[in-house]
Amino acid sequence: MKRFIFLPHTADIKIRVYGKNIEEIINNSLLALKNFWKPKLRKTKVEKKINIKSKNETDLLIDFLSEVLAQTYIEKAIFLKF
Repeated sequence: MKRFIFLPHTADIKIRVYGKNIEEIINNSLLALKNFWKPKLRKTKVEKKINIKSKNETDLLIDFLSEVLAQTYIEKAIFLKF
């Protein structure tokens, strides 16, 4: 089963993410972002707690990924697992 595919976009990236439930969709979204940036990862494990409240699963996914992107630039880290 596909986890994600990159789609054409003129200005940013566009990704279609697949999953059976919200947790799988979030994890596959993080995997897609990792593949987009193609970083050279060190084998250092860092955990970050992110608290988000949203009115539905769609908003939760959008809010979570927005926070992950912000933390990626702030912490200079790539988050791999939800």
